[in-house]
Amino acid sequence: MTNDHVIDKADRIYVKLTTDPANDQGHRATVVGVDKSTDLAVIKIDVGHPLPTVKLGNSNSAPGGDWVEANGSPFDLSQTVTAGIVSAKNRNIEGGVGGQFKHYIQTDAAINEGNSGGPLLDMNGEVIGVNTALITTSSGNMGIGFAMPSDTVVDVYNQLIGPEHKVVRGSIGISFQPNISSAVAKVYGADTGVLISAVTPGKAADKAGLKANDVIVSVDGKPVKDGDDLVENISQRHPGSTVTLGYLRNGQKLAATCTINDRADTTEVAREDSGADAPGAGGADPAKARLGLTVTDLPAGAPPQLHGVVIRAVTPGTFADELNPQVGAGVVIEAVNRKAITNKREFDSLVSGLRPGEDVVLEIAYPNSGGQTTLTGGVLP
Repeated sequence: MTNDHVIDKADRIYVKLTTDPANDQGHRATVVGVDKSTDLAVIKIDVGHPLPTVKLGNSNSAPGGDWVEANGSPFDLSQTVTAGIVSAKNRNIEGGVGGQFKHYIQTDAAINEGNSGGPLLDMNGEVIGVNTALITTSSGNMGIGFAMPSDTVVDVYNQLIGPEHKVVRGSIGISFQPNISSAVAKVYGADTGVLISAVTPGKAADKAGLKANDVIVSVDGKPVKDGDDLVENISQRHPGSTVTLGYLRNGQKLAATCTINDRADTTEVAREDSGADAPGAGGADPAKARLGLTVTDLPAGAPPQLHGVVIRAVTPGTFADELNPQVGAGVVIEAVNRKAITNKREFDSLVSGLRPGEDVVLEIAYPNSGGQTTLTGGVLP
């Protein structure tokens, strides 16, 4: 086991054992499988004889404050061991779609560049995590390191060594707001749950009749607390299985039977919709191809202070889906990179000129905002 970012884009991979000669570069390795969602990878070497192993432990049984040690080769110093404690668990340091499956063990055991892929051991000498990341302002250890929990590692490993060499996760094809504000909770009558921002056309939620602004409150009768809770529940289900989603629409309690999709297929649809495989391609709808937005002209009778286009849908996993502040159905886009727009034709013209790697800032407004605008943006993938 190692991290995907350790081997990503490598032409050749070598694994050096402690028994190898000092001037030996090690054993040529092949990649068995990778899972970018957890930044984990399985590689394989053939040495012709059994190798010693270290036991995987139970990361759930390691409470905060337990002593741990991190192994690795920081700064090319091989066989380095640092000690510390479990500072916290279930840490999400990335946010958004990219961080949905990266819930780390946080430790103050020194983790530096070169520790990635090494084990985080408990006091029994069992691996409870794979050292993966650090937060630093100086490229050195600041006492805040992160390891992927062994419980996640085991699941990913078993799937990567399987016949398909990939991790399969369930999906229902939605994007959602991470949290529901108190105002939304009052209006929609939902103290907890997941507010849908957009539904991927043709996928599970869409076929089940769910729409943007519905609030998913339960899965098979089990209450859903938030987005993380929903993702954890659905991702563990096998594609083709069915679940009953309880949801609220305009305060009314409803239920729908939903057939789980393969998350990889849903992501691929989002990628195709966003034009990610064809950077710079024009396409029939540049807003959808480049930004992941479906927009229309403002409807007749729109407040006179508004101008631009109104968002009808946001494709999950696209540039628009990752924006913070978030955008969703009903939001009005009034300007792109400080250039005001009055209709869809002008918007499409501006979007057609955008290129991957370019900063894109949208000036957005809400129909009842009284003319107040908000800026949101990011780097176009």
